[in-house]
Amino acid sequence: MKRIFLIITLIIVTLSSCYTPPDPGIGIVRVLDNGYRVPSAYIKLTQPGQTGTGNLLIEGWSDWNGEFTYTHQPHPELYQTHDVIFNVYVQKDGKTGTGILEVRVNEVNTSVIIL
Repeated sequence: MKRIFLIITLIIVTLSSCYTPPDPGIGIVRVLDNGYRVPSAYIKLTQPGQTGTGNLLIEGWSDWNGEFTYTHQPHPELYQTHDVIFNVYVQKDGKTGTGILEVRVNEVNTSVIIL
């Protein structure tokens, strides 16, 4: 009886220790105008309630290299990994550009927006 209990306990401990929380997903928006990268462009990422968890809105500015980086943290307490799809809106000096950015867990994804 003790032997069966020991084997079951060992199996449970082994299986439960296999799970590791997923790494975050990274999304990069690269802004181009006439083939050149655009620094200081206004960037808005929106997701209007596609996952049922409400609206997501991320705003920021492109860096000196014409890129904006967003890191999406999965929910390890739910043991679920969710990818996110954003609508991308970019504006600089009266020029605008739009696109889509898909951020997948454990990956780096890039969307190039041309003004």
